[in-house]
Amino acid sequence: MPYWISTTTCGFILSPSGAIADNMFQHSHRLRVLELSRCTFSFSSPPFLCCHSLRFLWLEHCEDLLARTSTADHHQRDAAKELDNSTMALWECFKSLWVLDLRYTHWGQILSAQMMDLMTQLRELNVMGAKNWDMSHLRGRLRNIRKLRVMKSTCCFNDHVLSEMESMELLDFSENNIIQGMTNLSGPARNNSIKTITIGGCDGLKVVTFRHCKELKNLFLKGSLGSLDKLELSGTRVKTLNLLGVEARSLPKQIILLGCEELRAILWPWSMTKKGLPKVLHIDTTSPSATAYRGEAPLVHPHVDLSLHQQKEDNFMGRWRICLTDARLLRFLGPVESF
Repeated sequence: MPYWISTTTCGFILSPSGAIADNMFQHSHRLRVLELSRCTFSFSSPPFLCCHSLRFLWLEHCEDLLARTSTADHHQRDAAKELDNSTMALWECFKSLWVLDLRYTHWGQILSAQMMDLMTQLRELNVMGAKNWDMSHLRGRLRNIRKLRVMKSTCCFNDHVLSEMESMELLDFSENNIIQGMTNLSGPARNNSIKTITIGGCDGLKVVTFRHCKELKNLFLKGSLGSLDKLELSGTRVKTLNLLGVEARSLPKQIILLGCEELRAILWPWSMTKKGLPKVLHIDTTSPSATAYRGEAPLVHPHVDLSLHQQKEDNFMGRWRICLTDARLLRFLGPVESF
């Protein structure tokens, strides 16, 4: 709505253009939550810089004031240059942020390395509708992040972007187009917090692995996963592998579930086809430390860590191998048994 509350008069100011005055929040030093929708302001000097107590910032369909008079590419270069040459003390408000939510607001500079270094308290980051953003700066930062959602975006990542996010509990990576960098989405090596992961319709992903994420219980796959070669969840607490929302012909070519003691069900797409069937399906629910194999014949009781088992797994030439403590799980292989 093109109406703004005036902090000086406690009345209303009409702004038909949707542009926010530079002094709109000059008396709002104690403001904690700010949501701006379809607003226009200067991205190089936003009006909320004076809000040093800001905890929650939501920007949706916002537009840069300078973008109206210059091309987008030219403005992005100017914004980056201005940020480099200015003192970062002006951006103190980002040090107190707990939640940052960006939706269809083309301000890639807000996730630059410099800005990320300020957001030491950030617990939740949501990005939707980003265009050609370089998000590789997230690696090695956001150590306190609990929830990370990147959706419906075109962006550049790298393979180890999550490697140091050891406190993350929720990850949603859906409907993204990865234009450069990341082909492997993997969880932090020492993460004992992540419980829920949603992945779907992400062009460019070839490997998804969350081995040793011991608290992982919920994994939701959806949409087209046409380029996904491997899905591995070994050593997790996943109870149901839900593939109902995945296009039948785009299932991962390899599904590895070793040491998944709590696995109870595998839900396949409704219209399963032989062409879409995983070429490699390895399931072991016998113990947290998956059973060791030599060739195709399982040994009965020896237990080894997953790293040793993985070496044997890499050399294993078989297609399907299933070792269960509860035979009821076999019924969930029914939809693919005829193939």
